[in-house]
Order: sequence, then C-alpha cells, then structure tokens
Amino acid sequence: MTLEALRERLAATRRNLDKASGEGANARELELVELIDQALDELSFAQRVVAEHVRAREAERSQLESSAIGRLMDAADVSYLRTTLDGVILGASEHAAVQLQVERRSLVGRPVAAFVPASQRPAFTLRLSRFVALRGSQDHWREVLAPRNGAERMADITVVRSDRAADALLLWSIRDDDAEPSDRPAER
Repeated sequence: MTLEALRERLAATRRNLDKASGEGANARELELVELIDQALDELSFAQRVVAEHVRAREAERSQLESSAIGRLMDAADVSYLRTTLDGVILGASEHAAVQLQVERRSLVGRPVAAFVPASQRPAFTLRLSRFVALRGSQDHWREVLAPRNGAERMADITVVRSDRAADALLLWSIRDDDAEPSDRPAER
C-alpha cells in the first residue's frame, strides 16, 4: 500500500472519529490518529530523501560509465560514437573526429545522419529508426559516409544498443573501408 493510500485511509478514519466524537469517541483514539499522521509525514519525508539519494547515485554511476566509455573509445584504434537513440552524438573518440574531419567537441549534438550523403540519408534514418523501434541489440551494415571536407567513403558500421545507462543509448563502431590495412584493427 502506498503512502497516499494510507493517508486516504487515515483521513477517512479521522472523519469517522470526528463524527463519533460527538457520540462519545475518546481522546485516545484521536491522539492515535494524530500520531499515525505524524508517522506518515516522517515516512513521506524519508521516501523523498531516499528517492533523491537514488537519483544522485544513478547520475553518478551514469557519469562514471560515460567516463569509462570515453576512455575506452580514445584507446581504441577504431572510430567510436556514443549517441542517443535517435542518433544524436553524445561523445566520440578522437579517431572518429579525425575520420569525420570535425573537431571532437563539435561532434557533440550533431546527428550521425549529417555524415551520410543527402541522397542516402532517408534510407540510413529508416534503418536506424527500425533498429530502435524493434529494440534491436546489435546491427551491422555498410554505409557511405561523407566527412565534412573529404571524399565520400564506404565504412563498416556496427551499432549496439545499451540500456544500462540512465537513458538508453547507442554505441557505434565505424571502420573505414578505405583505410590502409595497417590502419585497421586486426581481424580476429
């Protein structure tokens, strides 16, 4: 039973005792109702404090996860992006910034679709929307990417959905097909 449901029952009990007080209800019953009301106030306050503590811990954990993901992304020799479910970039590896020819901090807030040629954007957006709507856990495909100041290039894209963070997000691995073999991670 929730605190609100208890409060409603307590209010009904108080009304019944108020009616009965004219008919001989004793002061002890009214005193008990007051004590219960005070206890519910204290429980309500404690519930709010615990909820705030839980939210703070979740935010802290999410920030630590983001930091760990960021360090992992920087250490990788592959382009990695962290995005919202609709493909808006939240974080990127330095390698991704170089590959997309945009400063790393300028990537944040931009949609991944901005780096797909305009003629192929609708198909890209549809594929991403379907992946998210079907609650896929992983998808892999080849896509033409158009870096800001460079020639279009074919790339292997892997997208993984992560529901562990406070808000669900997508983790992207982008490997440039046009990279020299020594620039590619070893195949396993």
